[in-house]
Amino acid sequence: MTSPYREGGAGAPFGPADDDGLVSEIARQFTDPMAFYRELVQNALDAGTSSIRVSLSHDEEDGGQLQVRVRDDGCGMNRETLEDQLLVLFRSSKEGRTDAIGKFGIGFISVLAVNPEVVQVITSKGDGMSYRASLFPDHSWEVSESPGGAESGTTVTLHVPMARDALDEFAERSVRALRLWCKHSAAPIFFSASASGEVLREQERIDEPLSIESVFQLKETVGDTVMAVGLPGRAELRAEFYNRGLLLRALREAEVEPLMRALRVSFAVQDPALEHTLSREDVRRDDAFARVVASVSSLVRRRLAGAALDELARLARQRPKGWRQRYGKLLFALDGSRLRFDATQLRIPSIAADGSEQVALADMLLGMDGVYVADGEPEVHAALAARGHALIDPNACGHGVVPRRPWIQFLRRRLKLDDLGYASEQTLVEEREASASDRALAEALVRSLAGSPRAVRGVGFAMLVGAPSEQLHVVAKLGAGRQIVDSDKLTAWPRFRLRRPTLLLSVEHPLVNAARTSRDAELGASCLTRVILGRAEAIDREREFALTQRALKRILRAR
Repeated sequence: MTSPYREGGAGAPFGPADDDGLVSEIARQFTDPMAFYRELVQNALDAGTSSIRVSLSHDEEDGGQLQVRVRDDGCGMNRETLEDQLLVLFRSSKEGRTDAIGKFGIGFISVLAVNPEVVQVITSKGDGMSYRASLFPDHSWEVSESPGGAESGTTVTLHVPMARDALDEFAERSVRALRLWCKHSAAPIFFSASASGEVLREQERIDEPLSIESVFQLKETVGDTVMAVGLPGRAELRAEFYNRGLLLRALREAEVEPLMRALRVSFAVQDPALEHTLSREDVRRDDAFARVVASVSSLVRRRLAGAALDELARLARQRPKGWRQRYGKLLFALDGSRLRFDATQLRIPSIAADGSEQVALADMLLGMDGVYVADGEPEVHAALAARGHALIDPNACGHGVVPRRPWIQFLRRRLKLDDLGYASEQTLVEEREASASDRALAEALVRSLAGSPRAVRGVGFAMLVGAPSEQLHVVAKLGAGRQIVDSDKLTAWPRFRLRRPTLLLSVEHPLVNAARTSRDAELGASCLTRVILGRAEAIDREREFALTQRALKRILRAR
């Protein structure tokens, strides 16, 4: 039994006070006590393990004790490696290896950060011998050997005094630590927990492929460098650096900006040449770091915008469940990223004439007669499409994701659609065939309006779709069948009185219906004239009196 950490360079042991102070100080430099998981997983990866199994086992006897076990099937260690490498401060068997992560010889000391009663290491190289090392609270250790060890591998077990009611929190902290530090481990990591033989947490897999939290991400592998770049949208910028899937450093927005200032993207990168600092608190800013950042920047500039445009096209074309929200988030994340892209390559969700949804290229939209936001009535959409207009889906960005106004502003700004209209501001006028009584009413109305500021050449009848319910008439062509009229111009008379227009009455308006069903065409025309001129503020007292008197005479005569 001897002091566990000796000066690797000179080989002379520290004195008791120096040993205790140095070991404790180094153990405390791991700001997260649960970081020992990262160090043990790192050792397992460096040993070439195919998988790593982490388990918690709690025993309530003798006041309660937790066994934290980390097991791998790597190359294992012999006695020499245990005594001269693992248990020696600032000495590592990985020095000079380009395929190993830890090289400073201080990582294993992190197991002391959770105050175990004893830490046991059982290891074998699969050569028939097995070795057990035990580390104690006073920083002393002992090594023993025994026959066996038919398979290679290492198991590290921390014996930690713990009451049962503290186990759940420790298990949760363990999972969080593993997912923080070892999220993209090069070997699968499995976690489980039990208490007195009862399963507390079923076995779950911790690791997952390299990724970055973002609205949209793109991955690329170049040699040994694996990159994931993404558009963060409204989220904070983030940059993560990994070696064999172990987190070296996660940079927040203020630190990312100097690296990717002009791009506003997040990224995660994994490269075997990246290394952590001696304190384990940061990634080393060396030539490898600069090379990796340059590779990420190149990927972003070469491919990210194009890949995002392709994904927008796929969403608009295939329309999977929830596509509108995904489309909106991605579109505005791309717009806010400062990436350069050709907006004419953007596929915009549109509405077809038959009511089904299609995808129109922006350059096709620019070549059409007009572009409208497809709000309002479907029948109006169909009529606009039949006339060669493009109709943009106003809800393409999903309810609650992007308000309609920013969506339209984006189209106007990126596609320069300054004359973008709204289908809801258009009225479909479908002329109806007039009956004999309708024709009599129309002729009477022409005579009644003669000599007024609203004189007309002819009157017809039509169904108005998309017009306000109170709309009595529109100024439009007779004999045109179906036509679209701007809602703001429904009642617009020509500026010159000599250019008398034709008038179409709404067959669904109650006053028009009353006039059409009246047996007296002159009476119906008189009533309609009074309403038309009154709404246009084009009636004086003399004309109003004459129309009222005329109507009363017609009513009295009918009696």
